[in-house]
Amino acid sequence: MMKWIVPFILTGVFTLGCSSKVSTLDLEAEEASNSLSKPSASSVESISRQSEEPAETCSSTKNGLRVLVTLNSAEPLKCRDNTRRDPARAVGPACPGGLTISNVTSSAAWVDCTDVQVCGKAPKSKTDLASHPSSRMTQLDFADLPWGCTGDLEWAPADQTANAAAIKKVVIDITPPPCPICTTTGLRTCEICGSDGVPPVIKEVIPEVGACSQFKIVVFAEDKESGLHRDAYSIDAGATWQSSNEFTVPGVNLNLAGSNVRVRDRAGNITQWPKTLTLTAPPCPCNAPWGEKVPHGETRTVFKSATVTCAQTCESVARTCNNGVLSGSADGQFSECKVQGCPKCNLPWGDQIEHGQSVTAFEQPNVTCADQCRSTVLSCDRGNLVGPASTYASKACQFSKPSCNCTFEGSVIAHGGSKTVYATPQVACGETCQPQTVTCNLGNLSGATSSKNLSCTPRECKCTTSWGQKLDLNQEIDAFKSATLACDQSLSCQDAANRIRIKCNNVQTNEITLVQGTGTVADFKQPSCSIPACACEHLGRFLKPTDPPMSVYKIDKAIPPATCKMQGNVGTVRCVKVGANFNVQGDTNTALYKFAACEDVAGGGNSSENVGAGTGGGTGGGVGNDDGEGEGFRRRSKGVSRGCDVNSYPYVCASFDFRTISADAGGYCRVPGTNGFTALPTDINDLSGRIEPKGFFTTFSQKEVACGDSCSRYAKLGICLQGHLSTKDTHPYSDCREVCP
Repeated sequence: MMKWIVPFILTGVFTLGCSSKVSTLDLEAEEASNSLSKPSASSVESISRQSEEPAETCSSTKNGLRVLVTLNSAEPLKCRDNTRRDPARAVGPACPGGLTISNVTSSAAWVDCTDVQVCGKAPKSKTDLASHPSSRMTQLDFADLPWGCTGDLEWAPADQTANAAAIKKVVIDITPPPCPICTTTGLRTCEICGSDGVPPVIKEVIPEVGACSQFKIVVFAEDKESGLHRDAYSIDAGATWQSSNEFTVPGVNLNLAGSNVRVRDRAGNITQWPKTLTLTAPPCPCNAPWGEKVPHGETRTVFKSATVTCAQTCESVARTCNNGVLSGSADGQFSECKVQGCPKCNLPWGDQIEHGQSVTAFEQPNVTCADQCRSTVLSCDRGNLVGPASTYASKACQFSKPSCNCTFEGSVIAHGGSKTVYATPQVACGETCQPQTVTCNLGNLSGATSSKNLSCTPRECKCTTSWGQKLDLNQEIDAFKSATLACDQSLSCQDAANRIRIKCNNVQTNEITLVQGTGTVADFKQPSCSIPACACEHLGRFLKPTDPPMSVYKIDKAIPPATCKMQGNVGTVRCVKVGANFNVQGDTNTALYKFAACEDVAGGGNSSENVGAGTGGGTGGGVGNDDGEGEGFRRRSKGVSRGCDVNSYPYVCASFDFRTISADAGGYCRVPGTNGFTALPTDINDLSGRIEPKGFFTTFSQKEVACGDSCSRYAKLGICLQGHLSTKDTHPYSDCREVCP
């Protein structure tokens, strides 16, 4: 790793008499101001500083100098740059690959001390720190002075520059730190010391929003072998390199590919950053010439002139801020424009107003209520009064009441207006609401002020039940005490204890009377009654706890040789009462057992399945012919005139003659029974319970399961392979049933 160093910061003080001096002391503004509160003693001092940790020069080390000049107007100073390249140092690198020693071109001319150069370079900045009626303090900052520069910064009173005894000096010595020593050769060098094939390591790359429309990218890297290159950092894929690990990038949106960020070492090894840098910076406001900082995106209407004569017009322009740049005409530089030199306007009541001013004028000088004060605006335009000055000729309007309006039952009635009111909010069925009037005059109410209702509606000529139903006169309906009864109680909805019949007897008084049944009408508040079934609902069917289990099916149509009742297709569910609830148990998975019924579809002659009862007969097997038009079929055999009956157990048929196939050749398999596998029949012609090679059959690992469990959990499809059913050892049963009490 290479270290940074500030090798030379020169500090000195030049003083003449009690007022003029030159110094490089770093003063705060307050200290500088205090130092000028009274004349200071004459003195000269020089302070050299160096960083606490010496750094290798293989990095682009910076240097700088700060000079503080205090001048008294009564005793001016002159300064000159008396520096040169150290003759002991040759032009070129201080060591192989190190910092460069440059020639120094300085001027021997005496100049004002605030304009002096050091090592042939002008100050990077000048800052006035403080001033006094007779003194001024200026700070000069120098940067990047030539390495190897040596000599003096000389100063003297302006009238004594030829007097060698009067010349004061500050020593200048811009000496680069020593180059690092290569441990293998013992020589100082910034070039590769030994072999280095290891690229540098980029530890982190941090993008930051530096300012409006500007980003700062900081790269952190190290190289523990040959060290980082003097100009180690790049963010343009190596097109340019710099010594600083900080970059400033303009723009609003940063989207920099990680491969553009690169770091190199002195051996030439380069590392790329793998991550894309993305960030958004806020757009810049605009510093407007009229003194305002206009936010991005906002528009201002401004003027081309600050003032115009009475015969001229203020010309305006619109200027919009777009990321620090104002659009529109550059002539628009003034936030306001005043018309000058115009005559004043005479007001009806004797006053005058300037051009551009306006006043409020009233129609009447005196009124009863404040809301009778009608007003307008009169304005002055280049000596002409604009507005109905003949109608509105009063400067003020006096009133005795704050308002001429009236308030009645929360409603405002304007002066001269009226409001319709009613004696009652509602009238009897068949009657008409009678409107009355309340009037407002100068804030006073008159008329039917005792009628406090702002609306009125006739009562509906119907009775209303306790549950809100409307009944015509003499209309009868049933009413119930309870809306729902338990399914297992003896009381029914129609029992006299639960039902009565009521009638609308008087619509005026909403009288509802009992027509049938016993009890009080107020106790029967339900319009209907129902009794839920004491059963479970499953797949659209109701099942009572006392009913036998209901069969459910995976398919709703079975095409031979399949049947609805074949193993694996049928499940069962039953209804169980738990407390007051009725729950379905068993094969309740409706995604698997979707149907409550299943239909066995009969075959038909030459169907695609070649099964089922057809016409004809012959040697095809069973009652069929050679083309399979019957209960059996021949064409799935191997030429022997024997088929098999697919309409009876086990509902499968071999496609060859078992008598010609041995088990060793991959022959048939035995179908399991309800109690497990049994021995094959000894009669080779007995084809019952056999499966052809690669045929399949649904088998179960359990032949009985507990009540509420599902047999489908224990089912698996067995395949006949090499004379053995694949599920023989784990699923030895052909059927399974749920055992319930």
